[in-house]
Amino acid sequence: MSKVSVFDNGWTDLVFEGRNKSYGAYQLRRQDPKTTMIALFSGIALIGLLIAIPASINHFKADVVASPEPYVLPDATVVNLKELPKELPKPEPLKPDPVQQEPAGAVASSTPQVKFSTPVVTASTTPVDLPSTTDFQNANPGSHDDPGDNNGNIAIGSNGSTSGTATTGTGIDTGPGAIVHAGNVDEAPVFPGGLNKFYAMVGDRFKTPDSESRMTVKVHVYFVVEKDGTMTNIKVVNNPGENLEREALRVLKSIRTKWKPGKKGGEYVRTAYNLPITVNVN
Repeated sequence: MSKVSVFDNGWTDLVFEGRNKSYGAYQLRRQDPKTTMIALFSGIALIGLLIAIPASINHFKADVVASPEPYVLPDATVVNLKELPKELPKPEPLKPDPVQQEPAGAVASSTPQVKFSTPVVTASTTPVDLPSTTDFQNANPGSHDDPGDNNGNIAIGSNGSTSGTATTGTGIDTGPGAIVHAGNVDEAPVFPGGLNKFYAMVGDRFKTPDSESRMTVKVHVYFVVEKDGTMTNIKVVNNPGENLEREALRVLKSIRTKWKPGKKGGEYVRTAYNLPITVNVN
């Protein structure tokens, strides 16, 4: 009994000994090994078939390349561009006016304008009535009015306080120490860089005292350009006020730049200048 294996058919005969072996349970137990093997191989075959079918389909199926969807361009966006402004032509640089020689007997006069931001000289807002440049064409500057002497000429460079009795005539003295008006020379004196450079230098150095008034004042200055190019005999010929007169003298005397002297008859001469400087005080 102890040697009977439960996996052997003898175990089945022992269990059904004396019983109805035609009953279905006996047959099932007798065929159990066979049924188990059939079921095992059937399961393996079924699993293999399930794996083989999709693989075979993919193997024999033609490769289909998925065509990309056509690209649809987006709707165009209309942008209204503003017309760019046309580039304006650049203005040509201003050229300084050429120095023109006035006819004999006239005094060269130029009117530089110097603008300052410092308030001025006197508390009066009434413009000062000053002589114009034409007043000096036939007269010399001085500290007061003098009708002159019909029998003589006014000496150039004097302060107008006395009248001389020089020889009458139309000739111009060009002796070693004679002073000739700028309008009577053959070649006028030239400041390095031109008169505009001279005016700019005066404007940069000119200072005015503090004041609550606002006015425009002309300061008439007189000076002589010597043969060596230096400025001498510097004077203020009108009366713009003590402070402005002192400042004008200080500025002109501080300029050390030498002029190219004027010429008369091929020789350097002492040349007189009258320059009215307009001071706009804001």
